[in-house]
Amino acid sequence: MDVPFAEPVKSSNPDTNVDSDVEIDKEELKSVKDVLLQLTKTAKTLKIYLPNNPIYQKVLEELQSRFDVHLQEYETLQLKIKQYALYYKGQVVYENTNRLESLAFKLHVDGIRELTFREGIDRDEITSLLEIIGSEYDPSNPDDDMVTLLWQRHFAHVQYLVASDFIQETVTSVKLQNKVSFGEAVQKEKTQIKQMAGAAQTTLQEFLGPKMAEQVSQIFVLSEEEIAALKHQMTMEENANPISTLVGILSAILRIEKDDTAFLEMVDIFDNVLETLMLRGDFWHSKKILELFRELMGPERNLPEVQRMRLMQAIDKAGDPQRIRALEQVLNQWEVKEADQLFDFWMLLNKNALIPLIELLGRLTQMKMRRVICEALVHFGKDNIEPLAQKLDDPRWFVVRNVVYVLGKIGQEKVIEKFRKLVDHKEVKVRKELIHTLDGMKDDRAKDLLMDFLNDPESALRILAVRSLANQSYQGALEPLNEMVEDREFISRDLYEKKEIFEALGKIGGTAMVPKMRKLIRQGGSAWFKKSAKEELGLCAVTALKRIGTEDAIAALREGQTFSSKIIREACAKALNEIGKFYG
Repeated sequence: MDVPFAEPVKSSNPDTNVDSDVEIDKEELKSVKDVLLQLTKTAKTLKIYLPNNPIYQKVLEELQSRFDVHLQEYETLQLKIKQYALYYKGQVVYENTNRLESLAFKLHVDGIRELTFREGIDRDEITSLLEIIGSEYDPSNPDDDMVTLLWQRHFAHVQYLVASDFIQETVTSVKLQNKVSFGEAVQKEKTQIKQMAGAAQTTLQEFLGPKMAEQVSQIFVLSEEEIAALKHQMTMEENANPISTLVGILSAILRIEKDDTAFLEMVDIFDNVLETLMLRGDFWHSKKILELFRELMGPERNLPEVQRMRLMQAIDKAGDPQRIRALEQVLNQWEVKEADQLFDFWMLLNKNALIPLIELLGRLTQMKMRRVICEALVHFGKDNIEPLAQKLDDPRWFVVRNVVYVLGKIGQEKVIEKFRKLVDHKEVKVRKELIHTLDGMKDDRAKDLLMDFLNDPESALRILAVRSLANQSYQGALEPLNEMVEDREFISRDLYEKKEIFEALGKIGGTAMVPKMRKLIRQGGSAWFKKSAKEELGLCAVTALKRIGTEDAIAALREGQTFSSKIIREACAKALNEIGKFYG
């Protein structure tokens, strides 16, 4: 159905308006604003109440509903993030200039520039996201910034983009609320320039006389822009980096050197410089050297074989065990703001760096550094996963978790059988990482392995496994889930987990599950269940019927409105109302 377009919506702040002439459907824009309004409301509520509080549960349920309604209609919700505002398709949908309360400011100051929600986002992901948004910045723990916390959670339906050159000093200056504005600094600079020009003019008049001074001044007095350019050039020369100068000179010599002996000697010098730079943590200049080596090895350069081999040896040496091992102390103390430079450096190494990087992974204390190495290992391990797979037996749980993540990103199904021994791993975080990894694999063996988590001692992991199997509509899970419902111990499980299992039954089994759910609504389960337990199972069955949503399911819900249990009647009425809203 065609819907008339809304008038463009403009920000109240003209400095932050972006693409204000973009037209957007009124209902779509209203839906986005409703989601964000409920999101901010829920974030505040979760700071006040405990998870078992009814108000806590209610606002979460309302937020889940807002997301479901929007994403089922529009599939995605992509937000662009400015300092104080959030934009949707160029229109301002949220704006708050209060730094203590602004959701946009909190995201922006941690370097997040885009946030996308996709259809299928669930309550667990929403709760985790709200916990991250509500977390307080702790300068003593740099691993707790928002980008790191988002990376740790492995969201399936939430994606984000961060500023590529986000500098920590900028964040610090913003958080400290520097009293001198940029405008004031510019004005001060202009005043100083005018004073300098005035003083110069006075001097000319004293020595040359007024008339000649005026003529000379017309020739030699510079404009404000020219003076500023000169000052900038002088500053650049004063602050010239001697290392950059050295690397530049050596690079120029190496590019034009033809004699084999002299060329090899220059590479030896470069090799020593590279080692020194790596040990200093200067990966920007180290990267430049490796880029030069790879440029010279290109076919268009047509270097003699002896020169090409020497360059290859130098790159190999940069990634050998001794060099990589020596970086342990550097990276454990290194400022992580230039992590992009480190990753680019890893990407220029040869494949021999794989095993040394795996070993380094277990010796680093900074989680951000391990994350950078993990991303590099995805690249290096694609053609050789065996050294990674061997680390699945490592006694350090964080190493195992990181390796599972890397193997999952590589995505080779042949590692699935190697994962089987981790189902009973003593560390919960390892088992959780494995579930996320298996969830991203399409092979049926991964789904079979996920079913082993249906009996995990941790309820949260059982729920993750159930949800993954349901999202993939894995028919092999239908019988085990049915058996769980019939088991005597099932009623002792948490209500939230029971609802997840019934939702999975509805999603996987579809219309075929309607008779079973109708029976549970009418009788409440097996004979040994108490009345309250039977009603609880009946409520879960209503949840499954709402998920199924077919004509047979709707008929069963209408029938439930006539039952003697008030709780069941009201639940069926509410489910029918929600189905009606959805199908409109």
